[in-house]
Amino acid sequence: MDILTAPLIEIAGIPLTRAEAIGFIVALASLGLAVRRDLLTFPVGMAAHVVTMLLMVGYGGFGQVALQLGFIALAGHGWWIWSRHRGSDGRVAVARMGQVELIVYPVATLLLAVPVALVYMRSGFGLGAGSALLLTGGVAAQLALNFRRVETWIIRVIVDLVALGVFAGYGAWAAVVFHLVFLALAVKGWLDWRRALSAQSPPESDAAHSPPAAA
Repeated sequence: MDILTAPLIEIAGIPLTRAEAIGFIVALASLGLAVRRDLLTFPVGMAAHVVTMLLMVGYGGFGQVALQLGFIALAGHGWWIWSRHRGSDGRVAVARMGQVELIVYPVATLLLAVPVALVYMRSGFGLGAGSALLLTGGVAAQLALNFRRVETWIIRVIVDLVALGVFAGYGAWAAVVFHLVFLALAVKGWLDWRRALSAQSPPESDAAHSPPAAA
């Protein structure tokens, strides 16, 4: 475990561990595969969560370990859904959110952030509303990705913008750099998925359907 938690480089005077560097590289690969609508998005994403989980074990953050297990389960769910919606080129077909989803996702994200923020503020780790939004927004983005919704990238853009503010406030400059890269990929994902949706024949749309159950 010391091998993973040992500093690799320093960014703005803050050490970056080997586990954090590996986690960033694997997460970047997963996000890049998601932009390409590749089924490997999910097993690679699972690997990123496993690395983060190992890092949290090293720091004694067992609550975060449980959280990473939850994200691994979500990735498995997305893997199963995407495997049922692949085109002849091996890439997944995409769809837009329906009217109900456009309401449910932001409302649920904000409402769930309230109890999460209360738990964070009582944890004594200096976490607050921004960190709570990162968690609930991350879950919303993952669910939208699982259900192949183009709007997953809009959620990710918002989450990355919040993350930039949160991590800059903590002085975690490595995380700021990471999320700038993720933000650029999220914008590319939004543009590429919109083009893919337009090119689908006929375009797959779930506009008249309700949330998750429609996928």
